[in-house]
Amino acid sequence: MKDELTEALGLPDLSPQQFERARKRILEDSFFYTRCLSTLVLGVAPRVAESLHPLEKARMRKISEAEVAPRGKASWGIEAQLHTGVETLRAQCSTCGQDMRFAAPKPWSEEKVYHEGTINQSTQTIWHEPTRADVKYQIEHLHWQHCGHSEKCPPELAMIWEEKLYARIRRS
Repeated sequence: MKDELTEALGLPDLSPQQFERARKRILEDSFFYTRCLSTLVLGVAPRVAESLHPLEKARMRKISEAEVAPRGKASWGIEAQLHTGVETLRAQCSTCGQDMRFAAPKPWSEEKVYHEGTINQSTQTIWHEPTRADVKYQIEHLHWQHCGHSEKCPPELAMIWEEKLYARIRRS
């Protein structure tokens, strides 16, 4: 004997007594029972939510928000390093307790160098002082991840940091 349940589980054709016993065990299994209930509830939940009274909907929204961890907003600032005097950008979040310091950009460029008299080439990294374009690009693409989301440096502060870094470049 077979039905949709025993077929879905891949059970062989059983005698009527074995079939009833196997079916009873399957339906009384706590894992299977819980899985069936959650599938039924998930299938009906959107329709039930649509039919709720506005006050009940508000209550459900309040319940769901209480369990979500609050996302903090970072406070950003510029600090000078103690020994070098180079300005670093600092971000702090009071909600998750994280803080991050971003050092001044240190761009580089790779150049292919051909050795004289041969066809061999190698790539060598050459360090140079950042240009204003380098600094601007790196600040625009500066993101910090905390509290489960990504946050960018405020544009006003980024402009101030860019000016300070560029002034240091011009001095050197």
